[in-house]
Amino acid sequence: MLEPTPGPPPPRRLRYIVIPHPDDEFSAWSMMQRRPDLYMVFVLLTHGELTTFGDGHGLQEHLGERVPQPQPFTGAGTWRLRGQRLDSWHTFLDAMAAVDATLDVPVSIPSPSSSFELFVGARSARVVFDLGDATLTPASVSEAVHEARELRRVHLPVHEELDMVAAGYWNRHDPGSLRYVHRDHRAVHRALWSVDHGLPGPQWGRTTHGDPDAAAHGTTATVDLDLYEAAMAVDPPPADPAVNPGARRSGAFQHCYAWLQDAYWAAGERDDASIFSRAQTFWARFGTA
Repeated sequence: MLEPTPGPPPPRRLRYIVIPHPDDEFSAWSMMQRRPDLYMVFVLLTHGELTTFGDGHGLQEHLGERVPQPQPFTGAGTWRLRGQRLDSWHTFLDAMAAVDATLDVPVSIPSPSSSFELFVGARSARVVFDLGDATLTPASVSEAVHEARELRRVHLPVHEELDMVAAGYWNRHDPGSLRYVHRDHRAVHRALWSVDHGLPGPQWGRTTHGDPDAAAHGTTATVDLDLYEAAMAVDPPPADPAVNPGARRSGAFQHCYAWLQDAYWAAGERDDASIFSRAQTFWARFGTA
């Protein structure tokens, strides 16, 4: 008996990952992992140049923390720190592409606009704005999203859109989760909560596991254990810097971004332990597809 001939794979659609600062992407990793049906467009809004760790005092190279380039450290607000934050961001995404075949390492191409840099691959793209750390507004976020969406018409290999995700944890009031109130995260949330950008699918926003908005209309997704460990692992465990500050930074997120901490980034199943938790909750607004 002849086996049925498989049909063509379903067409891919675009998912925009809207990121306030280089490292926030992992707060929504559950929405981008192992999705061959989606083409991820990482929309980075700022270079994160105001970090207080810009002088390098958090770097512990002997524990496996990668030295960001270019060197030397020159402190907050400098052009060199902007480059270091972007270097860490690209290196982390490249590393995760090596363990998740639905991502890839896009290459730099001439940008159609002076307002952003553009990197395009067969399975993902990166759009890098420099809108100013701690100066985002809902209006500037919405304008950047609009510019990124226009790329599909000429510059991206996939043209059909699905949805977008605010990859920036936010919590002002929920006592059961870690508090985090950076104004740039708030601006991204307000832009996706308040403005219908006309996508067929929802506009998602990373929130706390107890958020009633997510309970009414949202979802909780979990990063696959092997991918979570590939990003967040330390050796030996546990991944709690208060308990185990001398652990080696073996996961890609720790390796690339721990220089932005005194020790390394806490990990855990829920957001009462880490804003980069394995279980990640999102509210949803507008579209339904």
